[in-house]
Amino acid sequence: MKKLAFMLAFFFLGNAVLFAQLSISGKVTDSEGKPIPGTSIWAINNTSIGTLSDESGNYQITVTNDVKALGFSFMGFETTEVAINGQATINVTLKTIDFVFDDVVVTALGIERSQKALGYAIQEVGGEELNKAKESNIVNSLTGKIAGVQVMGTSNIGGSSRILIRGANTIASNNQPLFVIDGMPVDNSNYGSATQAIGGGAANLSSSRDYGNAAQDINPDDIESISVLKGANASALYGSRGANGVIIITTKKGKKGQGLGVSFSSGVNFTQAFDFHDLQNKYGGGSSLTFTNDVNGIPSQSLSTDESWGPVMDGLLVKQWGGENNIGIVRPWEAHPDNYKDFFELGVTYDNNLAISGSNDNTTYRLSYTLSDQTGVVPNSSLTRNTLNLSLDRKITHKLTVGGNISYIKNSGKGKPSTGGTSDNIPYNLTVWSQRQLDIEDFVDYKYPDGKQRTWRTTSFGVVTPSANNPYWLAYEDYQND
Repeated sequence: MKKLAFMLAFFFLGNAVLFAQLSISGKVTDSEGKPIPGTSIWAINNTSIGTLSDESGNYQITVTNDVKALGFSFMGFETTEVAINGQATINVTLKTIDFVFDDVVVTALGIERSQKALGYAIQEVGGEELNKAKESNIVNSLTGKIAGVQVMGTSNIGGSSRILIRGANTIASNNQPLFVIDGMPVDNSNYGSATQAIGGGAANLSSSRDYGNAAQDINPDDIESISVLKGANASALYGSRGANGVIIITTKKGKKGQGLGVSFSSGVNFTQAFDFHDLQNKYGGGSSLTFTNDVNGIPSQSLSTDESWGPVMDGLLVKQWGGENNIGIVRPWEAHPDNYKDFFELGVTYDNNLAISGSNDNTTYRLSYTLSDQTGVVPNSSLTRNTLNLSLDRKITHKLTVGGNISYIKNSGKGKPSTGGTSDNIPYNLTVWSQRQLDIEDFVDYKYPDGKQRTWRTTSFGVVTPSANNPYWLAYEDYQND
């Protein structure tokens, strides 16, 4: 009996210790020290224990000793947990929540709507995203940023870039979307000819050049956002021109209440020629696998063929063509693997933008000037673009605001390379009218003192008969300005 009485006494004593209670009081305030009445306070592991703070933010709660922490929550503030650790007084400061509202996008005619309220697909790209890796053609900047959008750019300086939304829809047009800049529709068709587009030759050599398209004149520094409307429903307000989708560009404007602001940005881009065709380096120029000896018994290269169908390049001393400065030079018959690549240079683009914006009670404005100076990978090729943009908005009455935007764009191109299969196409001359043993350095001196061209290819060691243009002559003498 004594043993049973002892066990019962221990049981009730243990439960008395287990369910010992602790009274906790304190105050709930915000980050400015103001009380938050109606805050919910509860035991973390026992939601049946809880209370609310009074109008002064004060609270009092009694918990059992198995409760290790209290929870505090109020609408608009972050839920907070605080460890008790035997404290009888716990004061808490709640942090406000940074709300993220639904995305607002610009649709047709400059109307702003919640993205969730739209019945069609739309994606938006902010201007800051476009300038992280700035492209001279804004279309190229959309590569990889929008689902379902395919961009086909060109490596030519100032060349066109084609864009498709969800693939081709028809064989009757170019399938490109309509560009709309601050409500103004812009056609992004290529200025080049159909012959140039397929890489064909042309009687008029100017038609074998890619002069770009209108979208390349859009200055990335002036763009606030780009909205891409996909599908016919999205572009219904623009009629048949918007059947392939619409790209809506909103430019930057002055903002009210920000006073006078000045911003300057500068960037540099480097361009390098790459993705060259794989060319063999085993056989040299000619049409036969054997040499014929000249009058002195020296193996001599055959000049009757432009391409490399000749003898194996094994280092044999051979009389060969090295340009008009090296007619009949005797040197090892060996390949120059990079004679195509070494012609091209490192292209550099400098972009500088200066913008001034301001506002008063009724007017906001923004004036921006951008200078883009670009040199291409083809020697002596360059493109300079000056862009001046002025945006003005004037509040006439409480319900009427008038705005306007003026842009002046001047492009000056030099040495834009030909892309068709013509005699002035530089890559064409470097491959079709070339041979693998030629050293490109032999042809840098491309003209005589009297200004006449030193030829690139000939059919005879005796009387030099030009059969193709020197690539350096094409770059420095036979170029076009636009």
